[in-house]
Amino acid sequence: MRPQAETPVGSRGDTDKVDLTLVDIYRARCPLCKTEFDAKLWRIIDLDANPDRQSDIRDGTLQRSFCPVCIGPGVERLGALCVVGRGPEGLARVQFAFDRKSVLEAFEALSARFSKRCTDYNLDPASVPIVGTGLVDNMVQVGQKLTEISGLSLPASSLDRMQAAIALIFASDCNERREILMKNPDLVRPGAIRLLASAPDMNADLSRARVRPILGLLTAASRTGIDAAITSCRAEFDGEMVLNSLPRPVSDAYLDAFPGSDTPTAAELEVRSARTERLLAEHPELHGDLKADLFLSLGEGWQALAADFGDSAGSRARSWYTRILDDNDPTVTPRVRLEAHRGLSASWDTRLEGDPAENNRQALLHAETSIAIAELLSDEELALALMELGIARTRQVTGDPFANRVLAREAFDRAELPGVSSLTSFMVKYNRALTWIEEGSGDIVGKIDLGIRILEVLREGASDAFGPEQLQLIHQSLGAALLQRGTFTGDIDDFGEAANEFAAAVQLALKRGDRRARARLIYLHYAARVELAVHGGELPNPAIVLSHIDEIQNTYGPEQSPYFYVETERLRAKVLEAFPPPDAPEDAALLARERVVHTLSSNGMMSVALPDFFGLGRAQEQRGAIGEAARSYAAAAQCAEGRLGSASTSGRRDEEIANISQIFSALIRTLMILFGRGEADGWHVLAAMERGRARDLLEELGGRELAEPAGVPVSLLVEERQLRSALGSEPEDNLARMLGTNADTGRRIMQRQALHDRLLEIYDAMAASGEAGAAYVSLRRPQPPDLDSLRSVVDTLADDTGVLSFWIEPTGAVGIFGRTRTPIAVHPLEFTEADARALLEALEAQVEGPVRAEKEPLGTWQEYGLQLLHPFEREIRGCRTLVIVPHGLAHRFPFHALLLSPGELLVDVVATQTVPSLAIFRDLEPASILPGSITAKVLCSARTPNERESFHAEAELVADTFGVGAILDAKRDDLLAGTSQSDIIHVVCHGRFDDEDPLAAELILSDGPVAVRELLTVRLRASLVSLAACETGILAATKGDRLKGFAQALLLSGARTTLLSLWSVWSEPTRFWMEQFYRALLEPEAHSNRLAHAHQMATLATRRRYPDPTNWAPFMLSGRAE
Repeated sequence: MRPQAETPVGSRGDTDKVDLTLVDIYRARCPLCKTEFDAKLWRIIDLDANPDRQSDIRDGTLQRSFCPVCIGPGVERLGALCVVGRGPEGLARVQFAFDRKSVLEAFEALSARFSKRCTDYNLDPASVPIVGTGLVDNMVQVGQKLTEISGLSLPASSLDRMQAAIALIFASDCNERREILMKNPDLVRPGAIRLLASAPDMNADLSRARVRPILGLLTAASRTGIDAAITSCRAEFDGEMVLNSLPRPVSDAYLDAFPGSDTPTAAELEVRSARTERLLAEHPELHGDLKADLFLSLGEGWQALAADFGDSAGSRARSWYTRILDDNDPTVTPRVRLEAHRGLSASWDTRLEGDPAENNRQALLHAETSIAIAELLSDEELALALMELGIARTRQVTGDPFANRVLAREAFDRAELPGVSSLTSFMVKYNRALTWIEEGSGDIVGKIDLGIRILEVLREGASDAFGPEQLQLIHQSLGAALLQRGTFTGDIDDFGEAANEFAAAVQLALKRGDRRARARLIYLHYAARVELAVHGGELPNPAIVLSHIDEIQNTYGPEQSPYFYVETERLRAKVLEAFPPPDAPEDAALLARERVVHTLSSNGMMSVALPDFFGLGRAQEQRGAIGEAARSYAAAAQCAEGRLGSASTSGRRDEEIANISQIFSALIRTLMILFGRGEADGWHVLAAMERGRARDLLEELGGRELAEPAGVPVSLLVEERQLRSALGSEPEDNLARMLGTNADTGRRIMQRQALHDRLLEIYDAMAASGEAGAAYVSLRRPQPPDLDSLRSVVDTLADDTGVLSFWIEPTGAVGIFGRTRTPIAVHPLEFTEADARALLEALEAQVEGPVRAEKEPLGTWQEYGLQLLHPFEREIRGCRTLVIVPHGLAHRFPFHALLLSPGELLVDVVATQTVPSLAIFRDLEPASILPGSITAKVLCSARTPNERESFHAEAELVADTFGVGAILDAKRDDLLAGTSQSDIIHVVCHGRFDDEDPLAAELILSDGPVAVRELLTVRLRASLVSLAACETGILAATKGDRLKGFAQALLLSGARTTLLSLWSVWSEPTRFWMEQFYRALLEPEAHSNRLAHAHQMATLATRRRYPDPTNWAPFMLSGRAE
């Protein structure tokens, strides 16, 4: 509903000029023609400002909205109407709900008003009893409870607000009510309904079940809602009468079947469940809500234990809820059915076992059903149902995760209804805040800040209006949000504030006697303190931290709560590694890591063991146990690859790729030590290098659009799409981990792995269905080659082709040469990341300097080849073609222009090409260049007359080579939509690389630029894509060997090889180079790698005419050229 007011409520100034009238708009439905229309719901009428409304109050017009189509009998909303002001005719002639002199009279007036409505609908008010002696007496009792609320021991600000709200409802006359509203304008919206709805949350003696039927009567939006509220009231009364009519032993047995406390144990619930079954078997007359309430209480009891006992308790809860719905008992009221659906939604939503997508689907189904029922009841019921829907949306594992959170916030917004309790309103706002903190995309810090601001507002309100449980929840959530913010910002203030919030939550948990929550909060407090110290803040006393960990583990050890034990033991290891106490044993951190790994292994939680294996490996390496360290690093790598396969967002994927690179660097380092000792062979080192490089490109190759394979069951293809979508949209788990209970955090983290494991099962089934299915899986699930497949990749190369693979670290490099039927050669290289930067800086200086035309200058950057290539000179000289696999900054090296030996360049000896990794080389289709059967497309775009002459000359030269016409004024669509069937694509234009955003690098065509990210949407079949444009060959190789640029986009789009430029080149040398390249490419002489041979011939010919390397060395051939 949308609030409307003719003037701001509660504005200051002359009292006679202030209009306190408040009107809501709600969506009504005509009972005759079924037309939906916007109708007015009057909340407050100011007679002094609207004297003409006095007659409308008297005849009830304000509570009726007429259909604009049929002008039928009208739609009524039975709501609370507050009247202020006297008006010209005085108050004596105006009848309305709240103009009475006492609390009891006010509720009697409500009763009288309701009775009138019943009369209008031909209902007997006496037939609508509530538990007790009837509607009027029940309202009187509620009124008495409301008067008691004003005497609660609350903070002064809360007490003032409470007293003002009660005074507003029960003011003795309209002048007093007007004065209260003027002084407290914020009381207008909640009014009597909000206070009544909140009463049970503030006074345990006032049953929510007693208040909800009355709320239904007062806030129902339609006749259907009124009928539902009446049915609910009558059902409670009938149930009470049936229970009272039973023999005393039976009624006692019925009451004994209910759990004896709000937190029953599993043993108690087992006993109560057995009593319930026996009671129902012996007394079938127990039916309707009387029986269903038993089922609800048992379902709620079992669901409360699900956090500790998992789905063994959750399934019991769902069985009791489902029995209510499956019985098809017509005497069960909508209220109870609503509670059952709501319980099922919550149970499915928190289920961490089984298929996450199916769990979420069931949760959404029951949440939406709850809304349909609640819309007919009251604002409070509808708000609770909408909140359940919003929570289920935040955990939805299908569809766009960010769109799901938008839908969740829309549900939370809809739940902000005028007739909801303060506690429900609080929980709605709280859950909305969590959607921002968990967003995990875009401006992550900004969204976390938005969630933090909402929580801070709730914290201030909770300190006045709620008990320690709500305040503890806010402090814990704020601490978790600040800790998460600190991981992105590195701001020590975030870690310090997080520690303070957790400390406040600890005190509240202690006050509430919640031992489990207190233990977890102590752990989180010290986790934040340790992060603060690691980032340069105040150092905690390590002995105190370790003593608290011991205290927690005395209660929550590896048997009682394995994952919580792992978390605390991880913290112990971090403390012992970062700032160990003086008396700590040398191997204390190592032993802590071993305990963590053992616990995870014993409880099937290896999917989350990456940091533990890596930390264990580091500790073992420091102690000289290199073999053990290598095994630990290998286990960490396996965990990292599993996490990469189930990474939900691009940010998470980049994070996991960076983890993989760090882990494999450590693994390669230890393997090289073992290789030097003769305890490992070169293939193990090469396999580790291949598993650690270019993983983003490998993963993206697996995500390409693929044709559906023949012979694979449709059900497998459908489930595969659903699982891939789920793995791409599953929300982050950091916040859930910090807010979860000790028992469910491990299961929640493992839920993602269940999705990934099921996807692997689907792929196994596809592969077993036939050759087409196996081929599809190999493309969809590309994996780095293992030892056998790595040897197979090398063996598939021609006999005259070798592979030279590099791995470059800050402290040195490793090079490995492989060739079919030749022993593998491994060399540690005295070449560091600093050397790589120096090479590129020297190259850049020469490119930007003057071009020398007479004598070939030897650049200092070329001499680095003696460090990289010379150790493999003997092996290289035995090849005609060399496939180079770079790493890191080496993706920008013109390897063919480096020295192989003093006075001799690599291009003088061998033809070269590069490939991002051998796994990608394996998965790409080989280029097919057959002279006489090539289809080519040549595109050209120039900006100035001078450029036009030189660019057109090159384009026409290449086009004439293939006997086609060149498109000399190429547009975007010529490239994006017109090249899909060409074997060779040659583009002559300007290019621009963007270091800050490599995917924004552009080709400049006549009607606008084409960015790299747009090329990712193109589908090609070309054996060669040649971009004769500046800087198109540059790849941004960021941490983790993640590659971004034109080569990446073209290979992903289907190109088999690319010919790109590493820097800007003059038009004349470029045209000559291209002429020589295509001439050599079309020679009839057979060659095992026609493209690499042509590249070598063009380079040598251009070098003879234009000896400066800046003219002949920029062109790089990449992909699978053989």
